[in-house]
Amino acid sequence: AVPCPLCRGPIKCSQLYSAADVGALSAQAVVPEPAPEEGGEPEFDLTKFVTSTKLEAVLQVVQELQQNSDDEKLVIFSQFTKMLDLLEVPLREAGVDFLRLDGAMKLDDRQTNVTKFRTEPR
Repeated sequence: AVPCPLCRGPIKCSQLYSAADVGALSAQAVVPEPAPEEGGEPEFDLTKFVTSTKLEAVLQVVQELQQNSDDEKLVIFSQFTKMLDLLEVPLREAGVDFLRLDGAMKLDDRQTNVTKFRTEPR
């Protein structure tokens, strides 16, 4: 048995998951519906949504910013658009207004969101 790096307790092989196992579990937890049209936003089955500590931490930072400032805005970067898809769920549930910018968007839609971000108050 190998010791756990956090608690130093023994770790059994049955307690380990491969990256593929974790990916499969994540894919089962959130099932996106097809977008209603080209460039549309993905729909999620909220009954299957499972949050994570990473999503909870981001949401906490966003909420703290909203409480402590009336004029600051926040930009969240992710290399993975799936992470942005997942982050939309708790943001919507918390009533947080947001704009999205990713490579899958049409150029006009991207420019519209950049302009909104620059010009509209929080």
